[in-house]
Amino acid sequence: MRYLLDAHPQIVAPAELNLPALLRHAAETWHRAHEMQVTSDPGAQERGAGQPGAEPAESLGTPLSADSLRWAARIVSEVMSDLAQTAGASVFVDKSLVTADQLPVVASCYPKASYVFLYRYPLDMIASGIEASRWGFNAFGFAPYIGAAPGNFVSGLGNYWIDKVSRMLAFESTATVAHARIYYELLCDDPVTTLSGLLEFLGLPFDNGIVERAFE
Repeated sequence: MRYLLDAHPQIVAPAELNLPALLRHAAETWHRAHEMQVTSDPGAQERGAGQPGAEPAESLGTPLSADSLRWAARIVSEVMSDLAQTAGASVFVDKSLVTADQLPVVASCYPKASYVFLYRYPLDMIASGIEASRWGFNAFGFAPYIGAAPGNFVSGLGNYWIDKVSRMLAFESTATVAHARIYYELLCDDPVTTLSGLLEFLGLPFDNGIVERAFE
């Protein structure tokens, strides 16, 4: 789907940049550098900002502030804007596997963005994951799931699928941001129809050459 969208003349969709993880890290850095300095806990400064083993802000019971989220968005937006300007595109698409884990933070930083959820039949995802992991399961975030089910790769990848899909479905059920759902199988069977609907959702015109350009 990333290749197809990137083939549209008004869209730039680079390879995975893990920008949602950068958002989270930047927001927590701001939190540690600012909010924790004014906490009433006298030992917080010793345990907090910049210290090894310091816990993420939200795990401390303190939500990330609006200021920290704005600062994080400013950093990531600069990356996106530069890439879009270089490509002559008006729309930036980030496709990163880590987005499913950071959806609340991403939506807080970009409430006006459009969110596209891509679902794939679990057994096909498992088969694809095994095929892509011939030299080990360190990529794609598989390692913790494989480690929890040693000797049973299918079970480990199945749990990976369940976890990510559960997060996406939970977000979809409560999200107030604009979002659409795409099924991988339908995209493969009829890319033109699926893309037409997706581009309409994104407010962009359909381009008849998008499929051919994507696979050149």
